[in-house]
Amino acid sequence: MMSETLPHEPAPPPAIRVPAPAWGGLWWALTGLYFAVTLAAAGVKTGWYDEWFTIAIARLPIGNAWTALGDATDMNPPLLYVVEKPFLSLGLPDVFAARLPSILGFYLLLAGVYRFGSGSGHAGAGLVAALTVLVSASFAYAFEARPYALVLGACGGALICWPAAADGRRWGMAGLCGCVAVAVSSHYYGLFAVLPFFVGETVRTVQRRRLNGPTTAALVLGLLPLLLWLPLLLVQKGYAGLLGPPSAEFVQEAYKILFGRAIVPTLAGIGLLAVWPARPSGVRESSTPLPAVACAATFLALPIVLFVCAKLTGASVGLRYVAPTAVGAAMLAGLTVGRLCAADAAAWKPLAVAFAAWFLALSAWDVLKYRAEWATLQTGFAWVQAAEYGDAPVVTAEPLTYPTWRAYAPTALRDRLWYVPNPDAAERYRVEKKYSLDGAYLQLDRHCGPLGIRTLDEVAAGRPRVLIYGMPARGWVAGGFLGRGWTVTKVRGDGMEALYVAERPRGAP
Repeated sequence: MMSETLPHEPAPPPAIRVPAPAWGGLWWALTGLYFAVTLAAAGVKTGWYDEWFTIAIARLPIGNAWTALGDATDMNPPLLYVVEKPFLSLGLPDVFAARLPSILGFYLLLAGVYRFGSGSGHAGAGLVAALTVLVSASFAYAFEARPYALVLGACGGALICWPAAADGRRWGMAGLCGCVAVAVSSHYYGLFAVLPFFVGETVRTVQRRRLNGPTTAALVLGLLPLLLWLPLLLVQKGYAGLLGPPSAEFVQEAYKILFGRAIVPTLAGIGLLAVWPARPSGVRESSTPLPAVACAATFLALPIVLFVCAKLTGASVGLRYVAPTAVGAAMLAGLTVGRLCAADAAAWKPLAVAFAAWFLALSAWDVLKYRAEWATLQTGFAWVQAAEYGDAPVVTAEPLTYPTWRAYAPTALRDRLWYVPNPDAAERYRVEKKYSLDGAYLQLDRHCGPLGIRTLDEVAAGRPRVLIYGMPARGWVAGGFLGRGWTVTKVRGDGMEALYVAERPRGAP
């Protein structure tokens, strides 16, 4: 019997790109390269201001951490600090241990874009997709103890689970829901990171003229944790004014910084592609489902989306919040190279060689830069300890410098190392809820201290001299001493890395 066809019910287009199981030698080579670079970078890069907040709050009991977040000590949902806890108990150096969740989260992102790119049947396309992320500026968050790599990892996990969910697999639905939940529970702007999957699913619904209920439900249910974090968000929203609304140049700067590093390997790869020996491909070219393209395009448009939303709402936005934009570039790279490989099975090789070589070069440069920063830190310690002023206290008014100094200073120096916050900024933080680095550090001291914070009166009381590290031009330090009749003299250094001595003349208060 001949089967009947119904012309008014055409076969539905493919939902999204279905990845091929291509976890072979290329993937494991990439894995080795990734962990070698990130573990090395995490071990030599000094901790910075935001990371000390992560570590301090993560060490608190859960209830105390919630209270600290409720006082706007840090501006994230609580998942980051819960994830950090077991890693901080490993007995490793605090900063290195606190960076391990980010290293693992970014690795999940690599897995997601690699598998997505391999969906054409060419593992090389997946490799180029993963390398695209590595040569973008988003890679810097792979070894930073902040929530951005967790959000990126959730995007990678969603790339793996979304096709499975569309095919009706339960693990795919559960995984997709969990990835969305992780994204919005790691950072409030994680909501924008999962927006591309909502757009892709909407396109698929329009294309098929019917809703995939389970997949849509998985996406929506993943947003429910936002209701739990709403009390924190309402409090923290009042303080989140440090970055301010974006300028007109925000979008241009975002793309320039995110992908400026990728220009060299892209041009080199195109050049190599022109001369690389071609060989026929035995794999049939696969179609590119529109939902996948819509998802990738939305990722790429995130700087524009955030700019518009920030302008409409007056919210703050920073470049780190658009780090998931690199996911869109990786997806499009995988799609493009996959199509090239359909005609030439070796098309991925020149691009992979160029991207991998550039990634290694950038990583080596970064490690050298981190070593130089560590050497500068040690030089500052040597200056202070070599100064012929006995056990005079050392003060700084640099909120970005002090936590790092306190963490790495020798014990004898740490005991006389103090931080003098800007009293005006601290008061605005407390009364007007206007965010400032000084006010946030005072909050951290309140919940996780003592952290060596002093007022200028406490520093000056009964002492003939005080050492100042940093820029004494800050009025509440140099001006405070000068107003008391003290002298302030440069000892050595310049700018942020300068040492001064404030001395009390005879008879001065």
